[in-house]
Amino acid sequence: MSGVKEDAATIPPLTPLVVNTGISEETGSEVPELPVVQVEVADKPGPLTILGGLDIASFSLEEVYAILTDHESSHRIFRTILDVERTDNPDGTIRLVQNCEWKFAVFKGSFPVELEVSEDPQNLSFSFRDTKEGGFMKEMYGTWTVQPSSTIAGGVHVQYSMSVQMALAPPPPFGSYTSKIFVNQVNEILTDLQKELEQRRWLKVELEL
Repeated sequence: MSGVKEDAATIPPLTPLVVNTGISEETGSEVPELPVVQVEVADKPGPLTILGGLDIASFSLEEVYAILTDHESSHRIFRTILDVERTDNPDGTIRLVQNCEWKFAVFKGSFPVELEVSEDPQNLSFSFRDTKEGGFMKEMYGTWTVQPSSTIAGGVHVQYSMSVQMALAPPPPFGSYTSKIFVNQVNEILTDLQKELEQRRWLKVELEL
């Protein structure tokens, strides 16, 4: 999609995650514990880029991608999204108007974003960029990618990247706080997805009993 300066192919691979197993009290079978959410800041010039990923079992690639692209329901999964409105554009892209929340320590606030989303179902990925003019962010863009897990047999790996450049560079030492705010936001996004997938996984188990 034009305007997005980075796609999934350019993102360095994350360190493989180790997922331990436990015994279900309900079924007595061995099940994975909650997958570990990994978040790191990319070491490269330009906008602040945060990379995140998690691995999970018991879902197909298509099931996870369908959850991520159910944009109208995103505010019911992700705590950082307060509300969302969707419009389908004539060129095939999607316009999402969201109010998003940020938190850091005892501080919190909200900010509006207008996202242009380009889905790529064939590659199970989609990109997004904020098209809203003005505000404290000069640009914000990123990607979601769903692919086979390298650490869980038959599992799914979800990778998320978000790049942010502020309209005005905050003076020291506030620059480090800005970075921590967005790192915390990415961590919350993936943790919320993790919890949603875990809830659905247990629902699947109960329906199969």
